[in-house]
Amino acid sequence: MPQFVRRDPHSGRAWRVFRSDLDPGLVEREEPEPYESILGTDSLSGWKAAEIHLSKLLEQQAAQ
Repeated sequence: MPQFVRRDPHSGRAWRVFRSDLDPGLVEREEPEPYESILGTDSLSGWKAAEIHLSKLLEQQAAQ
């Protein structure tokens, strides 16, 4: 699972977020990270849609 950064614009602080490989909704740990980090922003938006799309692709491939 790639690492992401969670930023708090009010405090100007940021944390590197380590998520579980088996459950992306589970944060395993967070570590301080520079606010200007180039890592992607931590968010689960769209993960379910990606899972559905990939599942359909795998089903289609298995049917061939």
